[in-house]
Amino acid sequence: TYINNTVFTSSENLADPKFEALKGKYQLDTIVSGENDELKRILLLRHWIHKKMKIDDYGPYAGNGSVEGTLDEALKDHGFHCGFFSSVQNAVLNAYGYVTRSILADTGEPVDYMVGGGHHALNEVWLNSYQKWFLSDAKYDYHFEKNGIPLSALEIRDEYLKNKAVDID
Repeated sequence: TYINNTVFTSSENLADPKFEALKGKYQLDTIVSGENDELKRILLLRHWIHKKMKIDDYGPYAGNGSVEGTLDEALKDHGFHCGFFSSVQNAVLNAYGYVTRSILADTGEPVDYMVGGGHHALNEVWLNSYQKWFLSDAKYDYHFEKNGIPLSALEIRDEYLKNKAVDID
């Protein structure tokens, strides 16, 4: 039985010419040249984002809010918070046909943002080779694995609740 998707009602058009323009402007093909492994290509692109963007959690933020505006300003050494890293990673990976979704991790508790946040924006990326999502953080250039398999946000949560995530790398 077909059940219509009523939660996620829109998606990114991965054939949009803006993705080819993004790849060309920032010469992204040079980052993944010669690498055929899906996960390794994603990690190379994520690492490039992490190296090009400086962390600045408190702003003010330069640019017009677009991915290109963010990258242009990052290349001028302006910094950004996690939401910008998530948006850039989303677009860069979409440019290569990888399906991503932006997520927000949160403590669920009130937070004083002047001393530190209680939430963090990052992405999950669909891995065809594993037939699953995995959490990918461009701001800190990390992901989590168990037994060499990248984990989704829900899998990480389950591992934490099970045993404080002692089995996770």
